Amino acid sequence: MNRKFITELKENDHVESIFFVAEKNLGMGKTGKSYLSLKLSDKSGILDGKIWDKVEHYNSLFERDDFVFIKGTVQSYQGTYQIIISDIRKAHENEIFLEHFIPDSGKDIEKLWQDFIDSCNIIKDPYLKQLFYSIFIEDNEIQEKFKNYPAAKSLHHAYKGGLLEHSLNVVKLAKYICEFYENNINKDLMIIAAALHDIGKIFELNFSYITNYTTDGKLLGHIILADELIIRKTSKIENFPHKTLNLLRHILISHHGEYEFGSPKRPKTLEAMIIHFLDNLDAKINSFITALEKDTQYGDWTGVVKSFDRQLYKGAINGEYEEEMLLNGNDEKKKDKSFNPVLKNITFELFKDKGKI
Repeated sequence: MNRKFITELKENDHVESIFFVAEKNLGMGKTGKSYLSLKLSDKSGILDGKIWDKVEHYNSLFERDDFVFIKGTVQSYQGTYQIIISDIRKAHENEIFLEHFIPDSGKDIEKLWQDFIDSCNIIKDPYLKQLFYSIFIEDNEIQEKFKNYPAAKSLHHAYKGGLLEHSLNVVKLAKYICEFYENNINKDLMIIAAALHDIGKIFELNFSYITNYTTDGKLLGHIILADELIIRKTSKIENFPHKTLNLLRHILISHHGEYEFGSPKRPKTLEAMIIHFLDNLDAKINSFITALEKDTQYGDWTGVVKSFDRQLYKGAINGEYEEEMLLNGNDEKKKDKSFNPVLKNITFELFKDKGKI
């Protein structure tokens, strides 16, 4: 039987497959009868599983963080899908294919890495350039983890290569902002801070087929761990400027923006404020897209997405211009998918005074 991943399941589908048990809870129903509530996962997402019969027997067969073989049926409950499990056992080692459980973006990591290196090659400051080189080129252990680790356990870019992808996105956004506000920003500080802002994640997280926090990650967090790394690396660079070091450290330790979000300091320089917003922007966009892709609720709306504390619209969004084009059979969009008259006018207004148009 060909495997169906969680996001491919539909109501009334019969399921016989391997899943990872992300959560396991023993509950008691209104009638006093016990049941098992599970969070089952594969690389595509997470789905609820329920066991109503032989609960004591099945409860003894597996634990949280086990791989299990399940037989069951997909049912709809309050607008979302869950598996009603009729049989479950711990999976045998030869039944487990880790590639089914390690989420990835489907992007070529080596191409992302080369793009990242090329994008950061514009750093001119010799001290910052040497710092970048010592971390990303000379340190093979950091390089390997940075290329493969997720950017977070669950909130955004939570897949293999996610840290690299997110960091590259923030670097590219920073380059654009530097071009637009070229007379107001220290470009070298912006680019290296964008590259380094989440480097502490490689010490905060432990990544294999699941992502968990390390002891250091739980005790200190990635912001402090990144600051320690920067201090270690710059201490080996002769005459590294004290002011440059402190400005860079400030950007990194303030990039979460507010105390309640784990920032030891709030942004007090323009570069720090920009990196905070760019980091948040890319994380939120990725979280939104991922929530739409992984949602199992039918219709135009997702279930309530915890990270946004609301339902998200996942129906088609066509402006009046696009709808008119489609109704009239106009194929101009096929010729130039990037053309949009509204965006064209906005772009003209933005850049006409900058000498770009």
